[in-house]
Amino acid sequence: MLPCNPATLYFASALLPDGRVLIEGGEYNFLAQTETNMGSIYDPVANTWTVVNPPTGWSTIGDSPAIVQADGTYMMGQGAFPSKKQVTFNPATLTWSAVGLGKADFFTEEGFALLPNESILTVDCQNGTNSETYNPVTGQWMSAGSTIVPLADTGSLEIGPIVQRPDGTVIAFGATSHNAIYNSSTGVWTPGPDFPGGNDIADGPACLLPDGNVIAYASPGIFSGTGTFFIFDGTTLTPAPATAMSGSKILGGAHVTLTHGPGSLVHRRWAHHRRGTLYLRRPEQPRLGA
Repeated sequence: MLPCNPATLYFASALLPDGRVLIEGGEYNFLAQTETNMGSIYDPVANTWTVVNPPTGWSTIGDSPAIVQADGTYMMGQGAFPSKKQVTFNPATLTWSAVGLGKADFFTEEGFALLPNESILTVDCQNGTNSETYNPVTGQWMSAGSTIVPLADTGSLEIGPIVQRPDGTVIAFGATSHNAIYNSSTGVWTPGPDFPGGNDIADGPACLLPDGNVIAYASPGIFSGTGTFFIFDGTTLTPAPATAMSGSKILGGAHVTLTHGPGSLVHRRWAHHRRGTLYLRRPEQPRLGA
């Protein structure tokens, strides 16, 4: 059992190169919005959890963006409340180091994608259509240009996930029905296909599939309507086979998708009022079952 955060919801997490799992923060704890700064690390060999103290001066972590950099270092931006603070984690000492200079806006609601050149891409949520890249070697942020179309919802600041495909392009999904594609070779953004039917991804999930396509879960409006899976093949968005429940569940930050086993997909749905629900899809199965 987690030693300090057994009921956190919407948190930063990552599988570290040594096989341990780091969990940081949580927008909710025991269903109360606390933006907690609690953290823990799990050792699967010893089957034990260890408390990780928060970075110095961080009273909140909440649902901060985080990523494992190309060198295996876990990096996190403080996203719970308006902040440009950023840290890296030392897994040997369980301590943090402050990094990062030149961030244009706050980390609130943003996400990260690792690029082929080992820099990290994000789309700003409070700076129009601007995007940025972070160089872990120099510690500097710089503009990566305009996404052309607006992706962040101006009211909630929510945005969709950002996923790099095997060809080096990055699909950034929007909470506005718009999507944008970043070419990591040229550094140029182009508008992607819009979601049909008023769908969008506000704080929702997407996952890179073994065939290089991306599966994403969208619904119309901000945390309203019912969800639909879509497949992005680099050019077009196509509705995917439905799960047993996808047509009756709304989209929110409570969703997680990941590949599991030989081309299988797990879709985990969290809700404020109940435990998570898991759905599994294998390539040979046309429909996802409960």
